[in-house]
Amino acid sequence: MAVRELKHGLIPARRELRMIEELTEEINAPTIKPSKLSPKIFRDSISMPGKVDYFVVWDDFKLLPQDVRTRIIYHALEEAKGPRETSRISIVMGLTRDEARQLEIET
Repeated sequence: MAVRELKHGLIPARRELRMIEELTEEINAPTIKPSKLSPKIFRDSISMPGKVDYFVVWDDFKLLPQDVRTRIIYHALEEAKGPRETSRISIVMGLTRDEARQLEIET
């Protein structure tokens, strides 16, 4: 079987940086009463010992491919939490509110 190269999603760099900054701020100082527009961050450390999963529910992810969503979340986590925490990451998933509901992730 041939191995194929993945095509990665692209968005304007300015938009990606803005999203990373906004998500980093939310990780560092969570909004007390988040609006529907605010990202909601879920951390799960149950799946594998020593590993952690992050799910971010944010409608700003709409129309963005999963690899871009993952990249945004990973960079924000690295900025906010540092390399020690990011080295423990097993799964990173960015979802819209509708996608989260389909996966039964409470929003």
